[in-house]
Amino acid sequence: MKLIRLLRLVFFVTTDPTASPSSSIPEIIQLLLHEEYGHAVNFSNSSTRFAAKPTFSELFGSVFATHISDGISFFREFEFLRMLKELAKRKNLDKDEVELLKILKADSDIEMMLLENEFVTWQWRIMRFLRAIFDVRINMGKQSIADFVDWAHKETGLSKKMIFNQTFFFLSTVGYAPCYSMAGDMIRRLQDLAMKNKISIVDFTYASSLGFPIRKIFEQKLKAFAQCKAEQKHKVHYTVREEVKVKGTQLDGA
Repeated sequence: MKLIRLLRLVFFVTTDPTASPSSSIPEIIQLLLHEEYGHAVNFSNSSTRFAAKPTFSELFGSVFATHISDGISFFREFEFLRMLKELAKRKNLDKDEVELLKILKADSDIEMMLLENEFVTWQWRIMRFLRAIFDVRINMGKQSIADFVDWAHKETGLSKKMIFNQTFFFLSTVGYAPCYSMAGDMIRRLQDLAMKNKISIVDFTYASSLGFPIRKIFEQKLKAFAQCKAEQKHKVHYTVREEVKVKGTQLDGA
């Protein structure tokens, strides 16, 4: 008997003015990148075993999913900014790329659009590292919440309201924020390595959907894929799916 899965991935955007909602096109784009092209693609490709072959236990929603899925989403935002800058320099854009830039520009020009998106990208990147610092300082009793908000506001220029709204609710998930900040940077380094070996971002994205093993296993599998050359990538991709061994330990199940 075949198990039929109905995969539904839904995310919501707050419009509550007291909760620092997204209020511009760059912010909505950031949200879409993080939730849809980060979490949703990772979850759906893992669940359907689209390219890799995660074991049954590696598909469980557990704490191991935090550093992997959020790490991927964390990097997708930064990656999009790099892509925008490359598109802005190119002359031979296809119709979809032209339409994307048209939507993002609205009534401004390319230069202003890039500045707006870069500002939002770095704003949220700073915020996520602030979450990591908040997690450590508050949970270790090094600083009060009020003192942290004052300190972060002085150091970054971000509003106290935004800092509080985007850090306080993480008190219920100790260790969450530091995990995905570090994992996101690990994924960035491995993707850069893959691209140097002429592996496309699309293929790397497929290879990243390994389910949710512990981070060490995830990193070793993905590194094995990133280190191969383009002409070997399909063979190594199969190896990652079926036969990868680390220190003599079988990582994929039967």
